[in-house]
Amino acid sequence: MSDVKANPFDDLVGLDVATVTFVRDYVQIGFDGPLLTCFFPPRIVLPTEGAFAFGKAGYADALVEFINCKLCIGVVIPRKEIKLTFEAGYGLSIDLNPDTAPPGPESAMLKLEDGRWWVWRPTDK
Repeated sequence: MSDVKANPFDDLVGLDVATVTFVRDYVQIGFDGPLLTCFFPPRIVLPTEGAFAFGKAGYADALVEFINCKLCIGVVIPRKEIKLTFEAGYGLSIDLNPDTAPPGPESAMLKLEDGRWWVWRPTDK
């Protein structure tokens, strides 16, 4: 029997975002150990300011607002998106749609503290 969870984000539920790191052309979101690398900039939803797409004024500040927010739900919808919902109505989504995702081999990667990791590509089924 496999010990691999169908939804790796279940391990992050209840954890706070501890860090947001901008690295040249990608973003890393740290959860006090687990690390989500977004090779495509995530779309951001804030409860008071609405949605922010990469390149919109205030995008970086909006992403930093996630620090200290707890993850409530993380869902992977193949060929559509990774959708993360945080407390107080905060949300992130990473595009997995091969028709709309920016060009590149990978959309996101999640590495857990125990060494398990996942990679999502727009072409994954």
